[in-house]
Amino acid sequence: TPNYGPATTLMKIDVTPLSPNLSSPNYTVRYGDPPFSIINSVTTSSSGTLVFSKGSSSNFFFSNSSSGEITLTSSGVGTITILQSGDGCYGPEFITPSLTVLKGSCTLTSVNVTKTFGDLNFVLDNVTTSSTGSYAFTSNPPAIVSINNTTSNTTINRAGTSIVSLTHYSDGNYESCTTTFTITVLRADPTITTTNTVVDYGDPSFSLIPTITSNSSGSFTFSALSSGVVSITSTGDVSIIGAGSVIVSATQIQDINYNSKTVTFTITVGQGMQSVSWTPTSITRVYGDPQFYVSTPTYNGDYAGVASITYSSSNSSVAAIDSATGLVTVGNVGSAVFTANLPSDGNYLPTTVSVTINVLRASQGIYVQNLPTTKPLRDFSTFSINAYTLPSNHNVYITMDPGSAATISGISNNFTLSNIGSTGLVTLTFFTKLVDHPNFNVVTETFVMDVVKLNQNISSP
Repeated sequence: TPNYGPATTLMKIDVTPLSPNLSSPNYTVRYGDPPFSIINSVTTSSSGTLVFSKGSSSNFFFSNSSSGEITLTSSGVGTITILQSGDGCYGPEFITPSLTVLKGSCTLTSVNVTKTFGDLNFVLDNVTTSSTGSYAFTSNPPAIVSINNTTSNTTINRAGTSIVSLTHYSDGNYESCTTTFTITVLRADPTITTTNTVVDYGDPSFSLIPTITSNSSGSFTFSALSSGVVSITSTGDVSIIGAGSVIVSATQIQDINYNSKTVTFTITVGQGMQSVSWTPTSITRVYGDPQFYVSTPTYNGDYAGVASITYSSSNSSVAAIDSATGLVTVGNVGSAVFTANLPSDGNYLPTTVSVTINVLRASQGIYVQNLPTTKPLRDFSTFSINAYTLPSNHNVYITMDPGSAATISGISNNFTLSNIGSTGLVTLTFFTKLVDHPNFNVVTETFVMDVVKLNQNISSP
């Protein structure tokens, strides 16, 4: 100025950095979310460097402390420390927003299960989850399977379909959740055991039920696949019709646990033995009797081989029998066995029955010709006599008692009686020998002739 000359002085200016107004919201996320950065959510007036840290928190970490990228490690509440350095105009500052990590949503997936009745117990492994929480199973209806909540071991009780509700309880990081799936237990094929049956024609009716077993409770229906051997009711009662073999079908209906199933087996009907008799069991005839017919044997009423019955004799010389008609011709004395042969008619086995025939010796008589009971001595010199037998002529032999009033000569049948000149009785015994006629009884006959003197007639002229 015009009045003052130039001058200088000193002054001190103290500049205090301003607050950067560093701020950040509190964060709420859910466990399972992907890594994320919070740097863009931080506001500040400063251009100073930001540094992020987790302090003592354990539920997350910063994968990059400068970018603010957070990786979650567990649920819970933690504190973020955000530190900003000064930039010359703004001073350093830090803030500690909270980070709340909610439990994650439970991701629970399942697939339906199919088993067959009779399968072994099994552990349910059809559920996928990221949680470690415990399980609780509820099945509806409950009678099909039993599930252990601790081990997931599953027991099959019967066939059917059960809807299973699964509750997966929360753990430290995941919320509770539920899902449903089905367990279908299919009917199994039953194990049926059969026995081939062997009977004989003529056996009584019988039931097939005792010959078949099954692990199923279903009832059986039976039928024969061909006719003529047996008649079978649907319930398995069998009546025998004829000999042979037949395949039988047995169908078991399904029950609650087992499917329907059909099996086959064989019934074999062998030829039966029939009860045969023949009366009389012993026949007696006499040599020379006429021909006769034997009676027909008694056989079962359904025997179809009657027309083919044949006969035979063990000794045709004693008694011969016509093989077709049973006409008997009596022969020599002795015994023979008649056998009736009954051939198989398809249902009965061939069989025989026998009777005995005894042919007895016939009676015979000795007849003498030309032998008077009285012979005058004067008329008696020599004469012939003839002896024979009836009904059949055989050799006749003779003996004369000692002291008889005659002599005899001749071997058999024809004899000569001669006078010895005295009177008295002539006792002659005629007889037969068995060796000459074995079919007749031996016979002996005694004849007496009296040799007498006649009274003389004296007359006078």
